[in-house]
Amino acid sequence: MELKDFGNASFGRATPAEVNERLQELAARIESRSGRFGTEPIPTGSLALDRATGCGGLPRGRIVSLVGAVAGSDALALSAVAQVQKHDGVVAILDPGGSLGSQLAEHPEVDLEHLLQLRPATEDEVVEMVLSLVERRAADLVVVTGLHAALGRLSDRASEVGAFGHETLSIAVDRLAAALDSSPVTVLLLPRSGHRATAGSTPARVDEAIDRIVGLQLESKTVARDEGPLLGVNVAARWQSPRSARVSLDPSGAVSRLGDLLETATAGRLIERRGSTTTTPGVPWAGGARRPGVRSRGPRT
Repeated sequence: MELKDFGNASFGRATPAEVNERLQELAARIESRSGRFGTEPIPTGSLALDRATGCGGLPRGRIVSLVGAVAGSDALALSAVAQVQKHDGVVAILDPGGSLGSQLAEHPEVDLEHLLQLRPATEDEVVEMVLSLVERRAADLVVVTGLHAALGRLSDRASEVGAFGHETLSIAVDRLAAALDSSPVTVLLLPRSGHRATAGSTPARVDEAIDRIVGLQLESKTVARDEGPLLGVNVAARWQSPRSARVSLDPSGAVSRLGDLLETATAGRLIERRGSTTTTPGVPWAGGARRPGVRSRGPRT
């Protein structure tokens, strides 16, 4: 079975036996893959950000939460997706609302034919799909856009039938935490608009419950520039004090390899930025600092 045969399928349109068989095949493919990619952190596509996380990228067996500017969070998520695919990895996208559809189709480095896209039909399916992928080790990276909302609705529904909503929420989150403890799968969360947390509300309880098991949070803030936007990313990891990184995006919104390299070199004081010139349209460049006593030779004749 090729991955494209599983594209856009949902557990609701397949029998339990078919779902089980597909997950086993994906897990077997990952297990048989040569190399160390299955144990090393997942690169984000940004050298500066990988360094700021303190572990070289997105940690395995952890929940990574992307918050802040939606455009910036989506750019980082899709960059990580492309990096996994470059290493022959398996990526699963759980996007109930289809908010990532157009971006996935337009991203130049994302291979749609080998991308596992799932459209959960119910809140239960969102949670069960994430758990199944993690427990079966059927993906390297699972990107989820609706987990917060799904857990909130599960909690509310339990309360409506007389059960304790907070207990239902706690059980679901604890199951996910236990599954991740023995799995190399990285779960990337992208909260969407419509998720509003106020003190004492269900969204606030969901945030609190998920925050307990989040290993890494990346908060992006977009700054517009003529040569392409710049992301200021605040990095909060459980294993180190807060850090920050700067990530350059190209005009299309994708992580700029050249811009990122220059931001890293500038931060390390290997070069000094003096204004901006352009090598190709939309790609930022930086000039090196002139050494004292060295005179410019001027243009060649």
